[in-house]
Amino acid sequence: MGKTKKKKVQRKKKEVNQPPQLPVEKLAWQGALKLLQNRVFKIRSPQGHGTGFHIGNFGRNGQLCAVATAYHVLRSVDDWGEPVKIIHAQTGKEVLIKEDDRAIFTYPDKDLAVILFALPNNFALPAEQIEKVLDNYKKEKRIKEIK
Repeated sequence: MGKTKKKKVQRKKKEVNQPPQLPVEKLAWQGALKLLQNRVFKIRSPQGHGTGFHIGNFGRNGQLCAVATAYHVLRSVDDWGEPVKIIHAQTGKEVLIKEDDRAIFTYPDKDLAVILFALPNNFALPAEQIEKVLDNYKKEKRIKEIK
């Protein structure tokens, strides 16, 4: 009686769906977004709304908060002395700012405005100005690229 050869049956391995790998540029963008998300605001006025970005605290002991936004968001607020509501996107905390409690610097040709107001006690915003945050982020990114 002859020996029968057993054939090896090759089974296909199940392919595991791996999440797509993000390019380095997108990872850097996500890192920057995570770093900056606590600086985003919604700005509401009687005429509409838009977004704003906390650029830093100024004045003695950093009690003045500066938020940059598009000029068209604050145009009627500045022209008519309307109140404006600033809402911190991450926490939902808000403050109503009347005309006498703020300064608005406008650059209409660049569609840019900065509103400066007293920082409410319940707003936990970063103390560092945005330039320092971005400089530190760039330095950390360069260090990681070198390693």
